[in-house]
Amino acid sequence: MRNLAYLLEDLKDPDLRAQLARQATSTRDQLASLIAEAVEAGELSREVKPPMLARTIEVVLSGSMMVWAFYREGPADTWIRKDFNALLSPYLVTSRRRKPSRRSAAT
Repeated sequence: MRNLAYLLEDLKDPDLRAQLARQATSTRDQLASLIAEAVEAGELSREVKPPMLARTIEVVLSGSMMVWAFYREGPADTWIRKDFNALLSPYLVTSRRRKPSRRSAAT
């Protein structure tokens, strides 16, 4: 519901809208930086485009919060984490790909 309240206020108040835009840009930039670090660390696929995934994360998390407010099934953090994990799962690099296990290295 907070997102809806922000939307309604930012449509009316140019100063608040400007502040929300700065905050959103900063958040998206930080997400892209964290994603780039995860790609470099071998945790996320090299196919990931950090700015695009950052935007997608931003959109999914905002939508997840809104939809949780409708359903209220379990705690919000659990609901949002489930959506976030579903979004990231195709991009995750398995630990076997990052480094061979001792067992596979011995064979």
